Amino acid sequence: MLMAISLSALPKYLAWALVSFFFLRSIFRALFTPLRSVPGPLLARFTRLWYLYRVWKGDFERVNIKLHRKYGPVVRITPYEYSIDDPTAIQSIYGHGTRFVKGHWYIGSSNPDFHTEDMFSGRDPKLHAVNRRKFSSLYSMSALVKMEQPVDECIKVLEQRLEELARYDIRTLSD
Repeated sequence: MLMAISLSALPKYLAWALVSFFFLRSIFRALFTPLRSVPGPLLARFTRLWYLYRVWKGDFERVNIKLHRKYGPVVRITPYEYSIDDPTAIQSIYGHGTRFVKGHWYIGSSNPDFHTEDMFSGRDPKLHAVNRRKFSSLYSMSALVKMEQPVDECIKVLEQRLEELARYDIRTLSD
C-alpha cells in the first residue's frame, strides 16, 4: 500500500532523497573504486570540499607538499583527482600516445575562444595527436637549427632595447 504524500511535504522528501543519494554515492565510490588505496586526507575520499577549502584558504600548495612528504608520490586530493609528485611519471601521464585525459583545470589556460583547443590546454588525447602531427615538423632538429640565427637576431634587438630603456630616467617615462 502506497502512503499518500502531501504536496507540501514533497520538497522535504526530495531534498532528503537527493542528500541520501549523494551521500551513498560518495561512500560507494570511496569503498569500491579501483584506486581506493591511494592515500590522502579522509574528506578527499568523499568530496571535493577538502580541496576547495584549501584553494579558498590559499594554502593548497604548501599543504600538498606536506601530503606528499607524509604519503609519498601519489596523493588523493578529491574523489577523482590525484596529485602526482614523481618526475618519472610525467612521460606515462602526459607523453605521446597516452590515454590519460587532462584535468579540467587545463581549460583555464586555454584560448579565450573556447571553440578551439590549443596544444597545451586541449584535453582530448586523439585531438592532441592530430594537432601534434600538424606541428611536429616545426620542432624537428633541422627546423630548430634553421631558426637559430633569426632567434639570435631577435635576442640582440631585445638586449639593445632593454639597454636603451635602462638608460632612461624612470621619472621621464611617466611624463
